[in-house]
Amino acid sequence: MTPLNCASCGHANRDSARFCAVCGDGLVPSCSFCGAAVEAGAQFCDACGAPVAGAREPPSGARRVVSVVFADLAGSTELQESLDAESVRRVMERFYEAMRSVVQSHGGQVAKFIGDAVVAVFGARGVGEHDALRAVRAAAAMVSDLAELGDEFERGWGVRLAMRTGVNTGELVVGEDQEILVGDTMNTAARLELGGGLAALGDRAPERWWARYARLFAARELDPALALFAAEGCEFLDRRRFGWETGGQERAAAHLRTSWAGSTDIRVEVEEVLACDERVIALRLNWQGTTSKATGGGRFVLPVGAVSVIESGRAVRWEQFESEDREAMLARYAELGGGQRSLGELPPERYCTEVVRRFAARDLQALLELHAEDWTLVDHRALGWEEMRGLDGYREGMRSLFSMSPDIRVEIDDVLACDERVIATRLGYRGIGRQAGEFEFLIGNVTVVEGGRGVSVELYDYDDDAAMLARYAELGGRPEETDTATARL
Repeated sequence: MTPLNCASCGHANRDSARFCAVCGDGLVPSCSFCGAAVEAGAQFCDACGAPVAGAREPPSGARRVVSVVFADLAGSTELQESLDAESVRRVMERFYEAMRSVVQSHGGQVAKFIGDAVVAVFGARGVGEHDALRAVRAAAAMVSDLAELGDEFERGWGVRLAMRTGVNTGELVVGEDQEILVGDTMNTAARLELGGGLAALGDRAPERWWARYARLFAARELDPALALFAAEGCEFLDRRRFGWETGGQERAAAHLRTSWAGSTDIRVEVEEVLACDERVIALRLNWQGTTSKATGGGRFVLPVGAVSVIESGRAVRWEQFESEDREAMLARYAELGGGQRSLGELPPERYCTEVVRRFAARDLQALLELHAEDWTLVDHRALGWEEMRGLDGYREGMRSLFSMSPDIRVEIDDVLACDERVIATRLGYRGIGRQAGEFEFLIGNVTVVEGGRGVSVELYDYDDDAAMLARYAELGGRPEETDTATARL
């Protein structure tokens, strides 16, 4: 008879034993992911490919490439303030139970619970080819399972919980009993959970589109990701020197498949939103992850600039630029209608549209061509600009604005009133200053346009609608057009 040694304590048990006579641990190994029996000495399950628990246990202090999921509850402070201590304990126990089940069902292990946070690790017990993918899918399942628990929590305690998750792959030190020690990989996962990869995004429609696309891309959900693109008419254009091919939705599918084939954990992180309204967005982002073993297995970061048009929740246009080419992106943003959502087809509105476009392109000569030789500017604000006259004055004003920021743009926020000759608007100059950082310079103005050219502009405080509408009427603006413009908004 050949003794069966226990992997936990080393005791030599009889060959037919199923549990260790000394420590009680099971002696017939099974896959922790699918439950199938595995042969002695196996490193991976031959039924599902998951690493076998206890196989190739790392020595204390061993470095190991793992995938970490860091997740916590959003609004847990409010939860504790609204419930008594016993109710909070019961909610959290149910939460821990559900999250542990999700992690284990995807082949991972819960490293620790920290208050309302869950730290799960994939690959600590044995490196698996799909550890990163399992981690991403587990993170998505944690969010969806918590949503399903919402009804239970609402019935029992009158609360509904939400969750944030972050996933990162990298090197950590594995201690005794697979304890995961703190390392940069863990810290990065926590940073991503707090929104490090999507923190630059807000709540406007194109920003919500990008947030959803980034999450589906990381989870490798092909059909839901493709559903974010217009079935027909979605145009991909790459304006980089060496870029992708152009095409429609089929190009999107090819891009997704190629990206996933080349990396086990590729994801998109938004670096900066340059400009955004309810339809168009210009942003800088990074494609990053780890290349497959076939191509070297190293980390990569690919910076890209993008301008997208989103209509009815679907992308109808996606153009890529060099990440640092802010001027080109902002010019294209304006050309595609960004910052002009309240403009129509009356002559002064068409004039404003052209000003926005040419300003984004920083084309001073083209801007000068939109204005009369005897153009004037009068500022009615308490602390405003000096009066300007003629094209020399206009040229000096534009140069002053351009000097504020390399990516300054002008956006029409509202049209208060407009007829065939006069327009009253609220607008904002926005950008990132050379020293002061992000800025927003808000102005109200009343402009007279004749023959397609700006003749005069008068500046007001941004929210002084009464003064602007009074001046609009004094300059001949028709009241009936005011009602039409207001209704259009």
